[in-house]
Amino acid sequence: MNLTKLLIGSDAVYNGKDPDIRFITHKLDETADGALFVCIRGAHADGHDFAQSALQKGAAAVVCERDLGIAEQVIVPNSRAALSLLSCAFYGHPSQKMVLIGVTGTNGKTTTACYIRNILEQAGRQSVLIGTLGADSGNGTELTDYTTPEAVVFNRKLQEGLRRGCEYAVAEISSQALSQDRCAGLDFDVAVFTNLSPEHLDYHQSMEEYAQQKAKLFACTEAAAVNKDDEYASLILSHCKGRTVTFSLQDDADLTAKNVKCTADGVSYILVSREGIERIHIPALGIIAVYNSMAAVAACMAAGIDFEDACAYVCHVDAVEGRLQKAETQAPFSVFVDYAHTPAALYESLYAVRQITEGNVIVVFGCGGNRDRSKRPRMGEIASSLADITVLTNDNPRSEDPQHILADIAAGFNSKKELVICADRHKAIETALQKAQPGDSVLIAGKGHEKTQHTANGEVFFDDAAVVREYFTVKHA
Repeated sequence: MNLTKLLIGSDAVYNGKDPDIRFITHKLDETADGALFVCIRGAHADGHDFAQSALQKGAAAVVCERDLGIAEQVIVPNSRAALSLLSCAFYGHPSQKMVLIGVTGTNGKTTTACYIRNILEQAGRQSVLIGTLGADSGNGTELTDYTTPEAVVFNRKLQEGLRRGCEYAVAEISSQALSQDRCAGLDFDVAVFTNLSPEHLDYHQSMEEYAQQKAKLFACTEAAAVNKDDEYASLILSHCKGRTVTFSLQDDADLTAKNVKCTADGVSYILVSREGIERIHIPALGIIAVYNSMAAVAACMAAGIDFEDACAYVCHVDAVEGRLQKAETQAPFSVFVDYAHTPAALYESLYAVRQITEGNVIVVFGCGGNRDRSKRPRMGEIASSLADITVLTNDNPRSEDPQHILADIAAGFNSKKELVICADRHKAIETALQKAQPGDSVLIAGKGHEKTQHTANGEVFFDDAAVVREYFTVKHA
């Protein structure tokens, strides 16, 4: 696509030649002949410093926020927003040609997005799925750097989906993506709000700022599905411009869950709406499964799926990897792998496991390094109140001293229950499994589906579920 055509309708200033743009990137190591290099100012580096290097590597032009004295420069007010807007244009604005559903919130985004996609697929609506587990346009999952990938990847996956006949797309939308304009130019039809609890406060500084970033998504959609039980629901609803479908465990909502029962086989409840009453059973644990399934039904209704059909399909959704996923073992106790890495998520997961466990609940978890320290003691307190045995270990320590992280978590541990500190995550999981007795449950929390661990020495392979499988394979060999 010629550069001048790509810039039509933008507020960019460009007076150079009209080269053919083969692809768009903000990464110098990806830059090659025909690239449009976008200079992004990051926390640790400024892409403007690499503009000349990008041209030397073959870039046809660079997008920047200031005059760099380069003939092939496109000057824009905001290069982050420009990266997204140009990506939309380069791929032919695919979000305008399909129903795009954005799911945001602190916890439950991945499960809710997967449930929505599953319902749509059962209804015969082919769909793209983009989120924490990767980007899937129907030809396999491509792992991405972020929950909400950069706009180039996002739009490329939408375009791939269109070619495959996808009518819908479901995407997890993070607060960072919204604050960084990664979603600029995307045409969302439905926005979904799961919940909000303290997270990313090292980035957003306050819950109010965090909530305001989330609310941006709802100001530009035609319809919304909102968890009315969350304390930030009124803020989210105040930003909604179109039709809303609210859901709740209380009475004052469009969808209300009644007679909720949580067992080892999953959750069941009666879903009441103006369209009718349906019985729901989800093979997932805890009250969070009720909220996630209601959110999925509400979102699908907002997207045009019949209430009765959405309810029937949600009862047949697939389990989501690393979300209170039960490990298949021959042990006389249960083992669960879960992504819970926030205080609220850890509480919900432990509470769900506690409800179905006759014996002791044993939890293994840690906290990420170089991230919000304030949540660490709170998670220690939650573990000490709901688990019988806690094994503290590394999560993703990154460059922070693991012992400092563990000490921060242990500071919140306020009971006489058993506490074990073992920085080596592999040994920590083995320790928990060795302590388990018949009737107990072991919850391995924090990493879920992740297959790597970020340490001071770099990124290494690590898979909680694989450690569990290895333990039982060796034990029973």
